[in-house]
Amino acid sequence: MSKIVLEVLGGGEEVGRLSVLVSRGNEGVLLDCGINFDENGNPQMPLYVPPKRVKAIALTHAHLDHTGATTLYFVSSKMPVYMTKATK
Repeated sequence: MSKIVLEVLGGGEEVGRLSVLVSRGNEGVLLDCGINFDENGNPQMPLYVPPKRVKAIALTHAHLDHTGATTLYFVSSKMPVYMTKATK
């Protein structure tokens, strides 16, 4: 049985841009996928994970710093997104 691995893709040492890949083997679930902006207003994205590695996205709440980059995963594929009714 393979280990569960947490990869912090964004938000590890800052407010915003939160994204964590929880995986076992070569695929996993993306926990949030947010966006942040620098002092000039330029978007700052979390580290990229190829969509073929992401089997689902779980969103904790609907702020942009937790959801803003999720649309990148729907350009070439469809995957389930899990969230509470209030977040939806």
